[in-house]
Amino acid sequence: MENLIHDLEALSQLQDFDNKISKIKEIISSAPAKIEAKNQELSQKREEIAAIKKDFVDSSSSIKEQEAQLAQKEQAVGKYNAELNSVKTNAAYSALIEQINKAKADISVIEDKILGLLDGVEAKSAAVKKAENDLKDFENKIKTDISNIEDEVKQGQDSVSDIEKTRQEHKDKISKLVLDQYERIREGNGGAGLSYVENGCSCSVCGTVLRPQLLNQIKKNTSLVFCDGCSSILFFKS
Repeated sequence: MENLIHDLEALSQLQDFDNKISKIKEIISSAPAKIEAKNQELSQKREEIAAIKKDFVDSSSSIKEQEAQLAQKEQAVGKYNAELNSVKTNAAYSALIEQINKAKADISVIEDKILGLLDGVEAKSAAVKKAENDLKDFENKIKTDISNIEDEVKQGQDSVSDIEKTRQEHKDKISKLVLDQYERIREGNGGAGLSYVENGCSCSVCGTVLRPQLLNQIKKNTSLVFCDGCSSILFFKS
């Protein structure tokens, strides 16, 4: 009976190549999602900065609105003072004084509001400058991160090409019957064509506990033995 140990050992090496290729391809296939996530991070950061700027602009607009109201009240006080010189009665005079006092009270309130807003605007102006500087740093970081991902993809593609070339050469060491069985099983088994016996009794791919009869057949290495659970070729790895 033919001993398949050399075929199985070569097949084990072939699967190592296939596992490396699969891992690298996973990295390559995940790259677009990683880049999109980085761009999303940048978009979120920009939205945060835009909100800080909007808050600053809104506060500045509030100051202008208060200043416009202040100017109106000051004009009213000037108008009332001018009218005092032409009133004919005490009642009219008292009414104007009341209007003047009310306008001056409003002016005091508005001035306090403006002072409070100015303090806030100064802090918000500083926050905008800091946010803009932070954004530049963040943009550079994201750019570097994306560049690193793209470099990883390029290196991965080069590695896959090299490994696939070596794999193609390595296939010549395996008999066609064994190789064809391996390729068929690997294609339908999510990439696993060969399974090692773990802990002396179970399949490394699916964890199925192997029957004693199968274990004896595997040890002989005279024929291909397949797992009852996942159909992988079973092998005692040295």
